[in-house]
Amino acid sequence: MSNIVSFRAKNFRSYKDEQEISFLAIDDDFSSDNFHEVELEDGKSIKLLNSAVIYGANAAGKSNIILAMKAFVYFVNGSAGFNYAERLPFEPFKLSSPNDKKEAIKFTIDFIYDKKFYRYSFSYKEIAPEAEKSIDVIFFEESFDICQKNEDSEFDEYVPCENIFIRNSDGIVECNANYFQLQSTRIQKKQLFMSRIGLDSEEDTWEFSIYQILTSIISIPN
Repeated sequence: MSNIVSFRAKNFRSYKDEQEISFLAIDDDFSSDNFHEVELEDGKSIKLLNSAVIYGANAAGKSNIILAMKAFVYFVNGSAGFNYAERLPFEPFKLSSPNDKKEAIKFTIDFIYDKKFYRYSFSYKEIAPEAEKSIDVIFFEESFDICQKNEDSEFDEYVPCENIFIRNSDGIVECNANYFQLQSTRIQKKQLFMSRIGLDSEEDTWEFSIYQILTSIISIPN
């Protein structure tokens, strides 16, 4: 069973503002067997759906959340192998003005692993390198955090409480020493650090398990 809590996309195809698909079970789901409980390290638990259906009017953007998930997996799974000259796909909100089209596309996923609530996100944008006529795409920001419940909120809201790593648009990655031996590294601007983790880590490590979760949220046919 999946322990994905939610997936969000912003400035992608028909989505200008952030749109979310949530797998949190609500009261109406409790009367069925379509949920499972996931325990957190504080002793509390979250009820997550076993399955979900997306429905709505034609051209309402239903398929775009699936395409956003595919794009997310494509970058996490494959960006470690991107070369510097390779053009990356970039599909921002289709009705944006020319200035708005410079805004970054952002994907965010919340999930639970080993009783911890994690949040992983990255954004990417199109740029015109100096002294070059071609337009290209680079990753703008990437972050991976542990979250905790916001006790001041009446909703089941989780907020970051500990940063595991953060990567900036120059490819510089700052790592939490509690999770990584290296404290800082630099990768190519077209590579996600999470993708490098999948390429470089041993399969029996926690970080590789995280990578596997992120790359299995949706199947991408060859």
